[in-house]
Amino acid sequence: MLASAQAKYTGGSSRPGYVLSDASHLAFADNSFDAVRTDRVLQHTQDIFAVLHEMARVTRPAGKIVVFEPDWETFVIWPGDREVTRKVLNFWCDHIPNGWAGRSVAAAFAEAGLENITVTPLCLVITSLPLARRVFDLETTLSLAVKAGVLDSTEAESWAERQAQAGDAGMFFSSLTFYLVTGTKKS
Repeated sequence: MLASAQAKYTGGSSRPGYVLSDASHLAFADNSFDAVRTDRVLQHTQDIFAVLHEMARVTRPAGKIVVFEPDWETFVIWPGDREVTRKVLNFWCDHIPNGWAGRSVAAAFAEAGLENITVTPLCLVITSLPLARRVFDLETTLSLAVKAGVLDSTEAESWAERQAQAGDAGMFFSSLTFYLVTGTKKS
């Protein structure tokens, strides 16, 4: 991924550097950056609070930290049998290392000692079933839920068929709430 990022850079004469690092142990000195941001990364970490402490550590005093994360417990899909849909969505949320990332970021900012914290919710709405299948990888999710014993194959097939019918009729709906959180390191 690092090589791909370097190859895709088409900017001016100075190339940005890319470094592979553990987010809870960043390979940078204290107060190295004017601003630090992450986008949909914390959901893949176990300890958001440790990562935010590291982000604050490497940010200069009065520097800005920006985080954008989904909260997978806010993921909704319509239509579908309520019980089966809840099983699918809860399985999805619990399958992500930190499915509640979005809801915990503001607290992590506060614990890291940041100030001027703002939280802006942004809702992604997808009404195209083919797009939702790609974005949310619905087929894989159903398959994994069946393998895990969360659903039986009949429930999964029936649920998928109901989604397909709604998609064909232009009645499919899905949404997910993301949280844009900003804060400033104390001077």
